[in-house]
Order: sequence, then structure tokens, then C-alpha cells
Amino acid sequence: HFGYSSVHDGISLASLGKDAKLNDSLNRYRLQAALAMGMGDCAGKDSPKVALVAPPASNSDEADLLCWYWVNPERSELHPTIAMTAAQALG
Repeated sequence: HFGYSSVHDGISLASLGKDAKLNDSLNRYRLQAALAMGMGDCAGKDSPKVALVAPPASNSDEADLLCWYWVNPERSELHPTIAMTAAQALG
């Protein structure tokens, strides 16, 4: 849980970017996935992409999906929006 009881607990890009434990864990998974996909060692590279998705709050009429998208968790860098390259993470 990385200290979050729910994705609806006011998580922000800033709080996720500062969460070293979460970013380190996501980066380890990202590097393992790169090897499994035949991309080789992607340390220091921005691909493959990583995203976390979740359903919206049950009372939300503004969103169908919550998504946080990392440019590179190795640098704790999240994208402020969903870039076109998010297809790598969401496809």
C-alpha cells in the first residue's frame, strides 16, 4: 500500500513524485518488464512507461478512470497529463 489506504486519499502528482519507496518499486518492476519484453536493460531510459490506474470515486461524475503516468520512476518524474506515449503503459 506504500502508506496509502486508498487511491482516493488526496493523492497528487507532487506526493507521488516525492514517494521514493513507491518510485523505487515501480522502477524495479519497469526494469524487469523491459527485460521480459526483450527491450534489454532500460536503466536510465524513459521506456517502458509505467502507469497506475484505478476506478474513480463512487460519487464521481467527472471521471471514468483515475490514472497516474510516469515519464520515468527512476527519476521520480510523473507526467502532468496523459501523454500520447501513455499507450505504452495502458495498451
